[in-house]
Amino acid sequence: MIHPTGRMQVTATAFYSAVVAAAGGEMTFLGGHNANIQAPWGDRNDFHMHIAIFAAHCVYGTTAYNRLREENPNATRWGLRFGFISGTGGGFARTRGQINGDTYMTRRNRQFFHQLSSGPGTGLALFAGYDFFYRNHNNTFVYSGLWTNSTSYTIGLVNAVGLNHGLSSAQIARSRGINNAFAPRFFGR
Repeated sequence: MIHPTGRMQVTATAFYSAVVAAAGGEMTFLGGHNANIQAPWGDRNDFHMHIAIFAAHCVYGTTAYNRLREENPNATRWGLRFGFISGTGGGFARTRGQINGDTYMTRRNRQFFHQLSSGPGTGLALFAGYDFFYRNHNNTFVYSGLWTNSTSYTIGLVNAVGLNHGLSSAQIARSRGINNAFAPRFFGR
């Protein structure tokens, strides 16, 4: 569409879906939002990490697109399917993985979104790691907040599929649990 000023206007839907399609149909990001932690060892404003997966419909048969549709049928934005994988505290103060829909997209306290990869295959690998952990290790690790926590899970999954988290040293300092990331074997690697 041409704006009265003579400049081309592109809707967000057209722009983002075209970017993801041009990137091979899938893009993954690492995001973080503020998580105020109140604990006996002191209060902190750390980051809670999550992995964002966006998939375009143009990649026919992509498992990530289909899996995103199965997990959250209404999680669409900009003509894309999306979902988030992160660690969380489970039953009996244990760490487990979870798949979320729109909750991380609309957070006001989101602090960053780093691109992890472009192109098909990464989303499928992330879901495979999530599934392996769920079947074999869900609720195995103590969720302490200080040593092992949701960041240990999320960064462990990122590492397991061979991605670099891309966090700055200041972001790492606010990411308790990153130094205790779960080993790739816990995600089937």
